[in-house]
Amino acid sequence: MVDADGRDDGARVPTAAFSRLSATNVLFGWTWPQIGVGLAGLVMVVGGAAAGMVLPLMLAGGVVMAYGLIRYEGLSLMAWTYVWLAWRRRVRDGSTRWSASPLASGRPAGVLGVWG
Repeated sequence: MVDADGRDDGARVPTAAFSRLSATNVLFGWTWPQIGVGLAGLVMVVGGAAAGMVLPLMLAGGVVMAYGLIRYEGLSLMAWTYVWLAWRRRVRDGSTRWSASPLASGRPAGVLGVWG
């Protein structure tokens, strides 16, 4: 490693690469909840076909499978739904603000001590 004086002390800085996907994936990059929702959609599709090609049930199963198994930017659509719902809850609670201005809330910002 080269220091501020330009000398090389021979130390090497290790490099690391991290994937965008979590290492806790079970099958094909899917997590357990994704596999569960995907299987539920598959059961709906197969059940609709076995019940005499019930198209609405089969289409709903396809949508459920797509919702459970599709990933975008390293997260499943179910995870994105959780992120969006948590953000909406924080906005509703007002906890997305880092700090509130005391002047905007009508409270005194402080007391000015004047010596008599």
